Amino acid sequence: MAWYQATLWSLAAFRVLRMIVLCLLGTALITVALLPTDELGAAATVSNTALQLTLETRRGSLLLPAGTLLVMFFVMLTGALMGHIPAYTMTFTLTTILLTPLLLAVLSGSVAGMPLLTSADGSPAPFLSTKPMTDGDMILAKLASAALGCTLAWVVVLVLAPIWLIAWCDTTPLVRAWEHFSAMFPGRQRWLMLVLCTTTAWLLTWRLSVVNLYIALSGRAVLLTTYVIATIALAVAGIVLVCMELDAAVRVAAQGTVFRHPVILACILNVALVAKLVMAASSTSKGLLRGWTSGPTVGVQAAVWLGASGTVALTLYLLASHEPTLARTVPSLGLLAALCGLLLVPLARIALATQTLAENRHR
Repeated sequence: MAWYQATLWSLAAFRVLRMIVLCLLGTALITVALLPTDELGAAATVSNTALQLTLETRRGSLLLPAGTLLVMFFVMLTGALMGHIPAYTMTFTLTTILLTPLLLAVLSGSVAGMPLLTSADGSPAPFLSTKPMTDGDMILAKLASAALGCTLAWVVVLVLAPIWLIAWCDTTPLVRAWEHFSAMFPGRQRWLMLVLCTTTAWLLTWRLSVVNLYIALSGRAVLLTTYVIATIALAVAGIVLVCMELDAAVRVAAQGTVFRHPVILACILNVALVAKLVMAASSTSKGLLRGWTSGPTVGVQAAVWLGASGTVALTLYLLASHEPTLARTVPSLGLLAALCGLLLVPLARIALATQTLAENRHR
């Protein structure tokens, strides 16, 4: 109506022109009114998701690659000053380089996962609470932002680590490791397996970036700090325990380790997988019923989980079943490793993150 009145008054001296303009303006307004609202809503949703992804990227995606780049610069500066790095030091330093994205992902992901806060009770900023966007789409933007940060971090490692190795390091242990890897996967299999290992390393980094998201979105910094410390301690203890048991199985026998009962271990892992799926289905159904998320968003999350879990499970199965000593000592290790791979990629925690954000955002 405002546009109609403005045109009517502005062109009062031009009667013919005013009639033509009013006809065109009226036709345009009627056409806009007849456009399908679903298509307009879909376009608005895509625009909001892109804007949210840009916001999340500016907030936290650069933390992980920046920290990785800083570590690589320090390593390369040390190599330049030393002139030559012996084999033992190279092995230790290379292990540290490869673990850097994984370790920093926990910290950077926890910081980036925190919502923009403006109040003492941890509630999100008003513009975030009132933004015309579902909680599931906001979570999807955070997942995509974390994926971008992990990609940049591993690009830094894959570009700078070979330069460091070639310029200053004794690569004899690395050559022996590659020969052993080539014996496990001969011919073209080694290159396919190398791609799978690299993809799995990226997926595990992404997993560590988003695994604490459902706690971070609650807005309670003390709870998040306590939770991160506890999970890191439990994860390190679990990894050390598994490595010790595998070493004992290789040196002595599997009968003296936890791997003497593979059926029980497989049952425990299967129960954990079923519980994970049930929890994810319950949280997702609740989110769909209350409008916290949408069907397409759930479909994207499910497709990502299936592809990522299949990749991790296949990689761990091939590594465990093709390593000659482990395959001979613990024949069922490949199956157990595949089941662990299905548990590593988060699914229930992503669904819980949508619920946590909705409760914090709409309280």
